[in-house]
Amino acid sequence: ITHKRFNLAHFVAKEAIPVAFVMLLIGVTYAAILTYLQAFAVERDLVTSASYFFIFYAIASLITRPIAGRLMDDKNENVVVYPAFIFLVLSFVLLMLSFNGWVLLIAGIALGIGYGNLSSCMQAIAIKVSPSNKYGLATSTYFIGLDIGIGFGPSLLGLFT
Repeated sequence: ITHKRFNLAHFVAKEAIPVAFVMLLIGVTYAAILTYLQAFAVERDLVTSASYFFIFYAIASLITRPIAGRLMDDKNENVVVYPAFIFLVLSFVLLMLSFNGWVLLIAGIALGIGYGNLSSCMQAIAIKVSPSNKYGLATSTYFIGLDIGIGFGPSLLGLFT
């Protein structure tokens, strides 16, 4: 009977680790919105608008993801990744400046374009940089980073409040 020793390489695609780390950081930022949007909306008296925030996010993501996918296929990932990062940052700036409902909803649109496209684009990149026999591991590695960011992000950020 042979027992294989534990080896992280059996569970993680090393080629996808940088992408997973970026998604961990992005996951923390996304988790901040998921966790604190309601309290933020109550504080700013934007509860009604906040109830539509993720609808605007979903519509923006739904409209732009197919376009982003086509751009990645026809051009390269940089054509999508850099603008998506800009929209992600813009969503936080708009949230910070949200003192009326429309600004909050525009922040939701910016988040849909930013995070919505980064999440799918970065998964494709994790697969692209990995050998074909590790596509499953690359996908798993990507989600490990994202899940750690989303899962532990609120607790980590809670230490600062």
